[in-house]
Amino acid sequence: MKTEDTSEGQFVGYLSINEYLLDQEWQQQPLRFMEIATQAVESRRDAEQARIARDVQWGDLCRAARECPEKFGIGKVTEGQITEVVTRHPEMVKAEQAVVAAQYQQQMLDRMVQAMEHKKRALENLVTLYGMAYFSGRSDDVKSRTEAVDAQQAMKARAAEALKERRNDELE
Repeated sequence: MKTEDTSEGQFVGYLSINEYLLDQEWQQQPLRFMEIATQAVESRRDAEQARIARDVQWGDLCRAARECPEKFGIGKVTEGQITEVVTRHPEMVKAEQAVVAAQYQQQMLDRMVQAMEHKKRALENLVTLYGMAYFSGRSDDVKSRTEAVDAQQAMKARAAEALKERRNDELE
């Protein structure tokens, strides 16, 4: 099973914390962590399969170049000539691109697993601070639960938009 394309904006919702709904955040944390960890394991498998496919492609193309060098435009069959021709072959380029894409996917999901571990520590610290009444204040300053959820959703939307803009700027 191939893992889906991973972009930074895809996981913004996983990393944000609604401090007004810590009980729900704690309940969702292990499920989200397991989802991301599973995707990370699958991406490692996909990256390894892409590397194997690339190596098989390399072997097949090298063998074909030795058996029929004129098809590959090789005059004198030397290892250097075979390596040069096979490296530039469109099928080999495609296989290399697949490896790079799989490695990127793997690295992004590995970083996401680390980020989920950071979120767990952040949740622990928030619960500790709330337990010490760190955030207590006047009762008229406290937002209603609905306002808190709306504010959290607006924050997620702004973060996703900022990430999207940053990616667009990088592509330009």
